Amino acid sequence: NPASGWMSTTNEAKEPHFIDLEQVKKHAKNSDITAAFNGGKKNPFVAHGAHADTGVISPGHRFVWAYDLKKAKYGVLCFWPSKDDGMPHAVMGMHIVTKLH
Repeated sequence: NPASGWMSTTNEAKEPHFIDLEQVKKHAKNSDITAAFNGGKKNPFVAHGAHADTGVISPGHRFVWAYDLKKAKYGVLCFWPSKDDGMPHAVMGMHIVTKLH
């Protein structure tokens, strides 16, 4: 995963989504994001860290976007509200930690 370049993201789901890349602490894991969303005291995110995001991607559409971030670990999240109960997708588990080189 390069720290800068172009990314193509296709939404194959039945709800809108977007990609939010948020820098996380050096040793953060995906489980740390889950714990933070569940009221855990540990904040895995870097205050005023690097970030990038897409616009809203409608179901069945593709979004091609450019980004330029520093080399670090990032949480990849979607905060679009669920059509079922309004809960943000990231809180429902739509997140993962990745390292950009």
